[in-house]
Amino acid sequence: MRRLALLLFSLALLAGCHDDFSWSVTISTYAESSTAYTGTEVGLTAVIAADNTDVRIDDEDWEVVSAPGAYALGDHGQYAEFTGLVPGTYVLRYRVWYWADDGYYYVQESFVTVTVLSAPAG
Repeated sequence: MRRLALLLFSLALLAGCHDDFSWSVTISTYAESSTAYTGTEVGLTAVIAADNTDVRIDDEDWEVVSAPGAYALGDHGQYAEFTGLVPGTYVLRYRVWYWADDGYYYVQESFVTVTVLSAPAG
């Protein structure tokens, strides 16, 4: 039972919850397609869901954290465009730095994976 309580507490902290559990902020990231052909643009979106608090975003960014080769990334805050130029699996991270109603400064991140396949010949 103690392990379960510790696990739940840890998960709540990872989700951006204050220790009194009265509010939470959840970051989710989505790719319009998790599979694409080389040279094909994939739209990325980050969604910030705040429960019982206001979030004031200070900064946010998208970054490719794992790539088998060349790529293009257009970062526009909560939205981005990604194009893999080499076949393989790419891992992208969205990070957001924000202030919450409790006056503290937080950073959260979320990851999305896009698999790029060789474009068909012809």
